[in-house]
Amino acid sequence: MLIRLLKNWYKVLLSVFGPRRCAGCGQIAEEGLLCGVCRAALRQPLWLPARDALDGAGMLFRYSGALKTALQKVKFDSRREILELLAEEYCQFSAADWPGVLRGILHRRAVIIVPIPTVRQRVKARGFDIPLVLFEKPGAGHCLTPALARTRETLPQYDLRPLERRLNLEGCFAVTQNVAGKTVVVVDDIFTTGATMEEAAKALKAAGAAEVYGLAFCGSIENYGAGQ
Repeated sequence: MLIRLLKNWYKVLLSVFGPRRCAGCGQIAEEGLLCGVCRAALRQPLWLPARDALDGAGMLFRYSGALKTALQKVKFDSRREILELLAEEYCQFSAADWPGVLRGILHRRAVIIVPIPTVRQRVKARGFDIPLVLFEKPGAGHCLTPALARTRETLPQYDLRPLERRLNLEGCFAVTQNVAGKTVVVVDDIFTTGATMEEAAKALKAAGAAEVYGLAFCGSIENYGAGQ
């Protein structure tokens, strides 16, 4: 409660002493990182079909423009304040605007939302775990269940080819909670080849999960499924 009040006061102070500017065009932004026009231009509520253990995946935004720049600053410069604005963007995306398949899945009773865990060294260096901050927001309509853990350190994915990504991730996740018979939605900040979510789905299915779907904040699907 105290944190929420402090954030509301911070918004008031910003509105008085310096209005928030859109990271895309520089115009005034009421909420989040973007103005309404730039937000609409980057929205991409896509649904991708099943592949391997993953029963399908959705994404909300395109990984380009101001969002790509913002996420790079979060990842490489540890800019948590930018991540907080991205989390506001996530909350701006109402369930009615999500891919229809995903809306139906989230209305089921036995659904749990599981963040993809980040390598511990990177969490320690940044001081925060990106999926946890991005998706665990008041008003988002769900709570996160940390049912996955990393069994070993892995290399950063961004410099690896599609096949190298899959080999890098092989066997890196362990299930830490009971998921037997449940529908699981794994969430992550960026979706490209799908390798991370597919490896997470493999571990969850092995632990008895009935279905595993993915949700990414943003994505670039040109390499989806590459490296098989």
